[in-house]
Amino acid sequence: MLKQRIITALMIALPLLGVLFFAPALFTVGLFAMIVLLGAWEWSGLLALRSKWYRGVYLLLIFICLSIAWNYLRD
Repeated sequence: MLKQRIITALMIALPLLGVLFFAPALFTVGLFAMIVLLGAWEWSGLLALRSKWYRGVYLLLIFICLSIAWNYLRD
């Protein structure tokens, strides 16, 4: 079981490190934004938002928050 978890962690960590160190900044930000939005979609299901409309609105709110953070924190 531990061996499988270590292999899975390496399969996730190696591409992530490659993106962090070698990809352009905008690509990295876009990739992380997509990961956050996918997580937000799953989280909206845990919030018992059954309608895709409500889940989409929740996703839009998260996207707006990410955009505000990007504009506030960038150089």
